[in-house]
Amino acid sequence: MFCQHCNKETEEGRFCTNCGKELATDESAATKNPNIEETTESTEGSSQVQSNEFVDQMKEAGSDFGQFFMALIKKPSEARNVNANQLVSSVIMMAIFSLVISISYYYALKSNALGFFMEISFFNHLVVPFAIFFILFIIIASITFIGI
Repeated sequence: MFCQHCNKETEEGRFCTNCGKELATDESAATKNPNIEETTESTEGSSQVQSNEFVDQMKEAGSDFGQFFMALIKKPSEARNVNANQLVSSVIMMAIFSLVISISYYYALKSNALGFFMEISFFNHLVVPFAIFFILFIIIASITFIGI
């Protein structure tokens, strides 16, 4: 039986063992050999392939970030073994850390008594500190990289 989504041969059943999508219920579509090319091609299929490539890249980046994050949580000393493949994950980590600090700063000011005496703006007390912290973390990481 061939899967109509990934065109791989799969075992009999309800779902494909390769891609996990549901198999066709009618026998003619499920047993059709995908190696025989059809004469008509749709432009929909090519746009779907492009979007699937983007989704696959995002899944891979998310998976890399998850592995990077868990490795640093379990063993922080492993941060010195970071390679170029984990550059995106480290930038994401710096952005998340900057965002957490900025949000805590904003809510601390807003909940404090200062909020009654002066206006706490979203842009000046959350967006600007986020940008400053993010740039600061990039500079610190660059100096550390150059120093090592």
